[in-house]
Amino acid sequence: MAPLSLDKIQELFVKQLGAEQGAQAFELIQNIHDLPGLAKRPIMARFITEIVDELIQRLQQGLPINIATVYDELFHSGIERDQEKDPLLTKQDRKQILIALAA
Repeated sequence: MAPLSLDKIQELFVKQLGAEQGAQAFELIQNIHDLPGLAKRPIMARFITEIVDELIQRLQQGLPINIATVYDELFHSGIERDQEKDPLLTKQDRKQILIALAA
């Protein structure tokens, strides 16, 4: 799938999140280094819409937001979503397994 233009990213955010939150999410990514570049990938733009509440919360708390933050939030949302699939592993167990696999 071809990269999204900034106009298409904004359109996607508004469609997925509504006019007010979509505009807020679009403004948020424009002010964070390289997040517009990440959002040009259609799947990443969709993922950003899924975690935008957490990103906005971080911004309001004065916490840093960058690409690593986005990936970390996506990781945690995936862990939450899949927790019931294997209740024997804790969130920390899953994170350690993925760290070991990456190494």
